[in-house]
Amino acid sequence: MGGVGSMRLTKDIDFDRDPSLSLQSNKGRLPQMLKTAGANAGMREISAEITKESGTAVRARLAGRTIGGTDLRFEVEVSGRQRELNRQYIPVEMVSPPPA
Repeated sequence: MGGVGSMRLTKDIDFDRDPSLSLQSNKGRLPQMLKTAGANAGMREISAEITKESGTAVRARLAGRTIGGTDLRFEVEVSGRQRELNRQYIPVEMVSPPPA
């Protein structure tokens, strides 16, 4: 996975948070939101924890297993910017995990 127009590979999924949402609120809710997303995707033995926090970003790890027993791990980083993001440059995609 790389950034837009970038050849740099990354191991996490990056999100931008609206500046009106506080970092602390986001940090407090992120592990449970990740656990819920993992459960909805069929993960088992789910855990989620905050792994990094800075003045503008919070990173969390979601770990678990597939029904077949394969280990899964995702890193998610949510960053906040000082200014409002220019919405015309942000594509919006609805993502629904497959039922299996």
